[in-house]
Amino acid sequence: MKSILLPTDFSSTARRAIRYAMSIFGDKVKYTLLNTYEVPYSGTTMLISIADVLQKESEKGLEEELKVLLGEFPHLSEQIVTKTEMGVPETVVRHLNEKENYDLVVMGTKGATGLKEVLIGSVASNVMQEVSCPVLAVPESADLSVPVKILFAVDDSSLNEGVFPAELASLVRRFDAELMILNVVAEGEGNGVGNAEGTNTDSMSVLTV
Repeated sequence: MKSILLPTDFSSTARRAIRYAMSIFGDKVKYTLLNTYEVPYSGTTMLISIADVLQKESEKGLEEELKVLLGEFPHLSEQIVTKTEMGVPETVVRHLNEKENYDLVVMGTKGATGLKEVLIGSVASNVMQEVSCPVLAVPESADLSVPVKILFAVDDSSLNEGVFPAELASLVRRFDAELMILNVVAEGEGNGVGNAEGTNTDSMSVLTV
């Protein structure tokens, strides 16, 4: 893990996710603190004026957020950069990732409408659909502790192949966590698991539901 993108809207939920990332990944990672802003449609002259104001507000917000974070993580002063971008969050994150090739995006989530949004959060859900790198969504009520158990939900094809994402294997090794694999099948059906490349099979469990 070399670089992590941390989108923020300056909410307590976003800050909680950022604190979690910094506390578990430490000072071996470069963190990019990102805030996006959207400009409403209007006349050209007014549009330029509003965009300038919103950009300055975003930059000021990032400066204040950085001060708060460095108060808790002073050893990360050389590891954090800030970035202000205009646009829809998921589109900005996708474009930045294509350019910078981040190893991970970490963002806070809270409930919204619809099953997908309730489980993940609308913005985080959109980001997951837009970007090609892993996204770690941290719920606003989550216990911020080092992972001890990691639950990985898979379908039959992934389970039978026995190959796990390199990023997941890296997290399992990093935290010496127990990997639990969840596979939901129709009643009466059974399956098995192949050799999991890059994981410690001694700390791996398979749950079939």
